[in-house]
Amino acid sequence: MSNSNSKKSPIIVITGCTGVGKTNVSLELADMLGNAEIVSCDSMAVYREMNIGTSKPSKEVRNKIPHHLVDVVSIKEDFDVAKYVAMAEIAISEIVKKDNIPIIVGGSVMYLYSLLDGIFKGPGKNSELRGVLTEKARINGVGSLHKELEKIDPHTAVRIHSNDLQRIIRAIEVYYQTGNKISELKKQKKGICLKYNTISYGITSNRGKIYNQIDSRVDEMIKQGLVDEVKNIWNKGMSLTAYQGQGYKEIIGYLEGKYDFNEAIRLTKRNTRRYAKRQISWLKRDKRVNWINIDKFDSMKSTAEFIFQNFKTVKK
Repeated sequence: MSNSNSKKSPIIVITGCTGVGKTNVSLELADMLGNAEIVSCDSMAVYREMNIGTSKPSKEVRNKIPHHLVDVVSIKEDFDVAKYVAMAEIAISEIVKKDNIPIIVGGSVMYLYSLLDGIFKGPGKNSELRGVLTEKARINGVGSLHKELEKIDPHTAVRIHSNDLQRIIRAIEVYYQTGNKISELKKQKKGICLKYNTISYGITSNRGKIYNQIDSRVDEMIKQGLVDEVKNIWNKGMSLTAYQGQGYKEIIGYLEGKYDFNEAIRLTKRNTRRYAKRQISWLKRDKRVNWINIDKFDSMKSTAEFIFQNFKTVKK
């Protein structure tokens, strides 16, 4: 996520798993820079009605340091990665025009990489072809389709699990509709990394410590009134994307009578820990990230100070 061309306007990325402390570090960093604005990369913070479960910075903080892509849509509206990227690109462009520094903050991996590296814009779905491929999988097994993909596009086949029917079908579908491998088409993506000098920092910590922080944060959300918040927005109606929010779907299960309150809390903690583990796995694959172990610093401020000093050196 870094680009060595210093003639391009710099952008800072602060990422990491949920509960690691990236929000607090980014606020301290923005304060040190003086001319920074934060672009949220949280797929749930976009919803106006979702506050407690998304741990948004307070309105006072957002008034002090400009925030973008927070509270931009209603829970009733469908929101996806394409809409996020379009809105984030506009926000970043406006920030740069003011000679300010955008700080992209968040751990929604799909949103982050779609913004940084671009979105693959392949052909639309072909229902007839998908039906044929699905029937092949039913008769001969998913593995047979994966072997077909290996012949068509071995690079993509290596990256897709042999049981991932949806992605296997999509890769084969793209090839038959365009005559091009999906792995080759994806190389044509254009994200903001080509336009700006992006410098990325990943905040990490001891795994056990992260999990304890997640559990504590869930307990705090419950005390703050998460159940009432979920009940309120659930009654209003939620889009499918909003419904998937971590903590929200578990509380909804409780409200629907699928399990008791204690089980809802247990599931929220467990699923959030699992989500954090997936985030770490994805982000660790990116060799462009400069990893910073927050445990080596005595405060969020000193962590931000380290990033601040590093950024001043790297951007030159």
